[in-house]
Amino acid sequence: MESNKVQKAMPMIMLAFILAGDLQEAFNVCAPIITKDLQISSSDVSMISAVAMLTMGVAYIVYTALSDYMSIKKLLIAGTVISAVGSVAGIFFSHSFLAVVVCRAVQMAGGTSASALLILTATRYLDEKVRMKYYGYNTACFSGGQLLGIFLGGLFATYIGWRFLFLIPVFSLITIPPIMKYLPEDSGEEKTKIDFFGIFLLSALSLFISLYFNVMHVDFLLISAVIAVVFLIWISKYKNAFITIDFFLNWKYMLVILVVLITYLTQGSYSFLFSFLASDVYQVEASRISMMLLPSYAVSMAIGIMGSRITKKACVTKTIVIGLVSMIL
Repeated sequence: MESNKVQKAMPMIMLAFILAGDLQEAFNVCAPIITKDLQISSSDVSMISAVAMLTMGVAYIVYTALSDYMSIKKLLIAGTVISAVGSVAGIFFSHSFLAVVVCRAVQMAGGTSASALLILTATRYLDEKVRMKYYGYNTACFSGGQLLGIFLGGLFATYIGWRFLFLIPVFSLITIPPIMKYLPEDSGEEKTKIDFFGIFLLSALSLFISLYFNVMHVDFLLISAVIAVVFLIWISKYKNAFITIDFFLNWKYMLVILVVLITYLTQGSYSFLFSFLASDVYQVEASRISMMLLPSYAVSMAIGIMGSRITKKACVTKTIVIGLVSMIL
């Protein structure tokens, strides 16, 4: 009975996922125009995308960690509201580059709740056969958000104005009533003390590693190493740590995380670089750039929808290898 109710909320979580994820690609398509409007360099405008991605990585860790202590329902509602606040602020302060960066970070901090908690919701509340379907839908939502973002980026850049992209996540507010109605109010560890320090350390580690790859400054790498050591000592000694050291000793799982990191970094950087390549080298308009990118993201979304079927027939390892080889080609 609970499983049936939760399934009614899943489309709303997926919708919030797509509405939050589309902005990353939309702003990437609009990056050359933002550069001219705010009179900044291409390296400066890349900070909009970089800071948003950094925020997403940290927020993902925070939401998944807090889901052991707080109900998924509360986290989703809080994330949706935070994203809407960032959206409204972005419209009013879009004339300032710094404000745009901050507001995109706030949007991503809130919007990441849906992407972080979709799989957890399926795993916690749905039957095994049903949840496998949503594992594939998770990838489809990611690709669907990219697809919608590419389309909206060209549309807004050409006809409406890139500033109004900030308003898109506001529509996620319509997902709150179904989420409140159909998701249960529970928590696995309500009486356990929240490991705020452990969550802080892992979030800080994610932040400084991301900063290193964005700025390539050795100081960030050294800080990351120190935080990593402190974090490993903490989760080894503290009995109420939100994650155990055994998690990091599972080399197969860590290998999967590495593969995911490589693929997401490649996808995340491609549309941004492609936009400047097309506009600066070939003088292609933003609307045409989005049309050039749409087919590839449509294929990605279709594969995501069929992900569970493909995995069942080809097995996980073969599916991953085929995907990586396709990226290289």
